[in-house]
Amino acid sequence: MLTTLFEFVGIESGIVLAGKAKSQHEVRKATKNGFIIAIALFSLTSILPLGLMSYGEIGNLAGISTSTIMQYVMGPIGKIIMTFGAIIAILSSWVSWMVVLIEMPTIGAESGTFPQLFKRRNHAKVPTNSLLATVVLVEFIMLAMHFFKNPFEFCLSMVGGLIIVPYLFSALYLFKVSVKNNLKSLLIATLTIIGVLVIAYCAGIQYLIFVLASYLIGIPVFAYSRRQVRQVQENIIED
Repeated sequence: MLTTLFEFVGIESGIVLAGKAKSQHEVRKATKNGFIIAIALFSLTSILPLGLMSYGEIGNLAGISTSTIMQYVMGPIGKIIMTFGAIIAILSSWVSWMVVLIEMPTIGAESGTFPQLFKRRNHAKVPTNSLLATVVLVEFIMLAMHFFKNPFEFCLSMVGGLIIVPYLFSALYLFKVSVKNNLKSLLIATLTIIGVLVIAYCAGIQYLIFVLASYLIGIPVFAYSRRQVRQVQENIIED
């Protein structure tokens, strides 16, 4: 369940940069098309190999399993193609995720939910403080992964666990606003809540505790940010 969830984390990230889009319709279309493409690729890579190997054989493949399967079909060139494809995918996703992660603290600062120092942008409108903090944090996490026995499995579980909380609250909010006048959205919200709770159960209690502890770290940051906003508002009133 967490692996499936991991495949679709980030579909909603276009919303973070939606304010820079020329048309909000394009943002909605990109999100929808991105989900359709992702689920099509995920389904194909999960189902088609079963025509070549058994489920047990595929499950025991080491490394990037698709490269081994392509080598089985095309020979050595198949593995080379998949290896370069994986490198391109990792680098491109790294760039796109960095753009999203850099923008999020700035958006939070502009809305008053993150410290005001993250609002600072340079002449090219790049959020410099947010960029520096994000790069330092990402590098720290990557270095820390070297000390874990199974770093990929740990990251997969952490990402899945961390995204469960915002997904759940988003679904609950959709349920709240749809309960009186939108049956279709109410049904979607209900199914989403059930699905998220099932995934949370599959994640395991140890990861959920770690996730909740991680979010608790943000409470003093949020309190400090709201205090800054109140001080600014008080200064405006006094002036």
